Amino acid sequence: MIIVAIDPGMDGGISISANDPTLGYPVVNLNLTHDTLREYVIPGRLVVVEGVGTAGNHKLQQSFGESLGWALGNRCQTYVVPPQVWQLPLRLKAVSYHARKSELYRIAQETCKDVTKSQSDAYLIMKWAYNQPKERLARYEYS
Repeated sequence: MIIVAIDPGMDGGISISANDPTLGYPVVNLNLTHDTLREYVIPGRLVVVEGVGTAGNHKLQQSFGESLGWALGNRCQTYVVPPQVWQLPLRLKAVSYHARKSELYRIAQETCKDVTKSQSDAYLIMKWAYNQPKERLARYEYS
């Protein structure tokens, strides 16, 4: 199954896994736009969207809502995963937001050299989802 991971952050990203389940690496890392949602969030794909809290800014909330709405509207199997959950196995050391983003980018670069800083969270969410048993993902099902 192809996994589409979406980071609806300020510089949002989208990562699409390879169709070959033995690879586990994305074929595509892109910036999050309406065009990328339209092209890659299609029926038959597992869509994992990073959840955002209610304290997020307006652009973040809007991007999350659009991403989630597009996935649910296309009847994709859709899951929302909190950042604390997908980041836990990474054992991040950074405390501040910017230091954490840099650390996440460094970790993503270890296995995917062409990922950009704005795409690194989506890539790591895709890798997290790829390694989860289906029953674990079901706990975060939104629809």
